[in-house]
Amino acid sequence: MLYSQVLKKSLYFDCMILFLKQAELIITDIILEIINFPLWWYGVGLKRVISVAITTIKQVWVNLDFYNLPHNLSTPMFGRYGLINRIFSTMVVLLILIGRLGRFVVTALGCFIILFLWLGLWPISLLIIVW
Repeated sequence: MLYSQVLKKSLYFDCMILFLKQAELIITDIILEIINFPLWWYGVGLKRVISVAITTIKQVWVNLDFYNLPHNLSTPMFGRYGLINRIFSTMVVLLILIGRLGRFVVTALGCFIILFLWLGLWPISLLIIVW
């Protein structure tokens, strides 16, 4: 056998061994990712979703200024202190309070819906794939 033929066979086997090692690493990585994904989904991922939901609800509560609005409940608008003006101002502030409370409830429900979707999305997608 010629030296060049031996060298070709040697390079072929080296490339084949390298290919098989890389294929083994890729398959092992894929299997570990499949095993690790549910652990991440219900561990770190769930913790992040809960953290973002709590932060969002707190920020909306602060942005809607529920602390100062009841103090203005009896304050008349436009500096008019008549009885009709006080009643009108109280009704307007109550409407604003109800609207802000409604926005807060919608935001909180949206956060809870996203949280429950996060909890149920992975099992539902597995059922769809398997079925």
